[in-house]
Amino acid sequence: MTTAIRALAVHETAHAVVGHLLGATILNVTLNAKLRDGTTVIAQGFAPQKWGESVLMALAGGTAQRMVEPGRSMLDDPHHPDWANDTEKAEMLYSSRVGVIGTEGASDVEEDRLFAELECAAHRATAAALCTSELWLIIEAVADRLINNCCRLSGEELARTTDAMPTERARVALKAAACSLNNYRPNT
Repeated sequence: MTTAIRALAVHETAHAVVGHLLGATILNVTLNAKLRDGTTVIAQGFAPQKWGESVLMALAGGTAQRMVEPGRSMLDDPHHPDWANDTEKAEMLYSSRVGVIGTEGASDVEEDRLFAELECAAHRATAAALCTSELWLIIEAVADRLINNCCRLSGEELARTTDAMPTERARVALKAAACSLNNYRPNT
């Protein structure tokens, strides 16, 4: 197994595990090693008021990949092909949130500052949650299972593998991160 395939498996697995632990219904996770691409298909995501959960799931892949490929960062190169789709999804979520938390009458500069502040808060919350040892062990175990299962896991296999491990601390860390984002208020 190459380092690139391992990094891709960790990336895609992080999306799926974070989504599963936060309550999303995952249908499957796949990797295409030739194209260096992966997909996590969800049947049901999060309600609009669960903005933090959606952001955590979107950013989990690139954040986890950065942890196994030191020296690479979503913030240094947010539109790198490895995580460009994740960045675009997160940016759409930030844009939707900027309007919710009160920018009526704000200048474009103020909206840009708020957007950047949300982005930094989201990246910090995602990285902090992924650094919990319990969550990281789950991500690595599921990544191994994905690689050993011909680069495809059903949602049921993902749930069985994840739920067979201790998940309480991981769920608490993720829910706390989501809560902090759902309740986030900008510096004024």
